[in-house]
Amino acid sequence: MIDLPCYDPREAAAVSRLATRLPVPFNIAGIDVEAVMPGWTTPRLSADYCRAVMRPRGHRIRVAVDSTLLPAVAVQHWPEIAALPPGDGLREILFDIVFRDLAIKVEQWCGHRPTWSSAETTEVFLYAFEILRLERPNDVVGLVEFDGSGLQWIADCCSALPVACAALDDLPVCLVLLVERISLISTDLHQLALGDVILLDTTPVGNDGIITVLLCLSGDPCFRASICNGRLTVLSAVDCMMDRPDLLPPETFDSIDLPG
Repeated sequence: MIDLPCYDPREAAAVSRLATRLPVPFNIAGIDVEAVMPGWTTPRLSADYCRAVMRPRGHRIRVAVDSTLLPAVAVQHWPEIAALPPGDGLREILFDIVFRDLAIKVEQWCGHRPTWSSAETTEVFLYAFEILRLERPNDVVGLVEFDGSGLQWIADCCSALPVACAALDDLPVCLVLLVERISLISTDLHQLALGDVILLDTTPVGNDGIITVLLCLSGDPCFRASICNGRLTVLSAVDCMMDRPDLLPPETFDSIDLPG
């Protein structure tokens, strides 16, 4: 399933800059980890992860980390650490102690020591990094979530990092959504103007509002897909060796026309 997010030009440029510089390996609390962009869905973390809101340069960035990334002394002397946040009076002081290693990394990275506050918020953050353990890539030990303002700030901070992969503009990928093919004579084609409506012989839109399309890569039909409510779902692969690869493949064998 492929979500079709909508980014403004500045957000798209920031995501592109970050994508070329991730993953970023580093060491925290003696553990080798790397920061990567998550998949289509943000991972669900268990309740025992320590959560807080970090405020570097005035930006609100929500973090959730496994206790293995926290200072060993803090975990040893405060076994109830997973029960954050503590009482109001000592909240910021204890946050600064518990997240000391993470704060030091942030200060080394951007030159500013962050302050901390409670993560008790229902605010939705659109962007995120996963923190993965290098020796076990499927082990998510942390999650960093931020909004569009935080995205721009993080992208600016990451600009000095070395490029970890090819720039997106250099990737030879062309994505085309083929809805239907039509045939027009040259005269009719040259008479078309902006705003004209062309009626298709067959409609790709079903009674349920779902649009059936071919998903093409580099011009060749590769997958049969559907679009509904802004989400594209890949249904099946298209055999490029079949006699009529430009047509949408039937959903079932019952819909195949057989000669009498």
